[in-house]
Amino acid sequence: HILGFIGAFAFIFMPFNLFYVDSYYLNIPQMTFFTLVTFFLFMKKKYKLSAYSLTLAWLTKQMPLFLVIPLFSMIWKKHDLKTAVRKFLLPFLISTFLLSIPWIFISPVLYIGRILAAGRSLWYVTLDPIGNGHGTTLAHSFLYWGADGLANFYVKINTPMIPFLVIYVFSLFIGHFNGKKLANEEKVFTFYITWVILITHTFISRGLFKYYDAFYTPFFILSIVAIANSLTEKLENYIKKKKIEDEVTKESEEKSKDYLNFGINAMEILSILLITL
Repeated sequence: HILGFIGAFAFIFMPFNLFYVDSYYLNIPQMTFFTLVTFFLFMKKKYKLSAYSLTLAWLTKQMPLFLVIPLFSMIWKKHDLKTAVRKFLLPFLISTFLLSIPWIFISPVLYIGRILAAGRSLWYVTLDPIGNGHGTTLAHSFLYWGADGLANFYVKINTPMIPFLVIYVFSLFIGHFNGKKLANEEKVFTFYITWVILITHTFISRGLFKYYDAFYTPFFILSIVAIANSLTEKLENYIKKKKIEDEVTKESEEKSKDYLNFGINAMEILSILLITL
C-alpha cells in the first residue's frame, strides 16, 4: 500500500516526532511496531504469534493491553471459546509471565503497579495553568474552546475514568456481538482496532497529545487505505458491470439488426414470388 509507506516516511521526519520520541528515546516506537505486527499476524490468523507480539507491545507500554479483550472476543466468535483460550489468551498470559521474570518475583506489587498504571495518576490532572504539566486531557480542550463549566465537570468525572469506562465497555459489546464480522472483514477490523486505540488515548491520556500521535497515526493511515481499497473495488466492479451491460446491449442491437435484415429479405422474397405469380 503506497499510502502507508508515504505516511510512515513522512511521519518519521516530523519535528515533534523527532523531539518527543527520538530525542528522549521514549517507548512509543517499540509499542507501535509490535502492535502493528500483532495487527498483521491476527489478520493472517496466526493467533499465537499475535499473542506473543501483543505481549511485547504492552510490556513496552500498557496501552495495547486494551486490545486483549476485543481480539479474544473476535477469535471466540469466529471459531469457539476453546480456540480463543488455547491459541490466544493462554499464550498471551504465559509469555507475559515469562517476560516479567525476575521482576515479578523481586517486587511483584511494585512491578504490577508500574506496568498497569505507568505515568501520573488522573488525580493529578488540574485546570490550573501551573499544573498543566501534569497531563493533558479533553478538559483542557474544553477550556481552550471557552467551555469552562464543561471543562470543570469533565475533570471531576474523568478522575474515576468514567468517560473512558463507558465508551470502552460500549466498544467491547460491539466487538463481542459483531466479533465474527470483525474477524472476517479486513476493512471493518481495521476501523474497529483504530477506534479502540483512539478512545483509549482520548479518554485516558495524561501526557502531551503529541506523545500519543506516533501510536495511532499508522492505524489512521491503515483506515484511510482500507477506505481507498473499498472505493477502488467498488469502482472496478462498477466498470466491469457497465462493460458487461454495454456488451450485452451491443449484442442485443446486433441481433435486432440481424432479425430486421432477415425480415426485410423475407418480405422482398415474398414480394418477388407474388409478382411472379
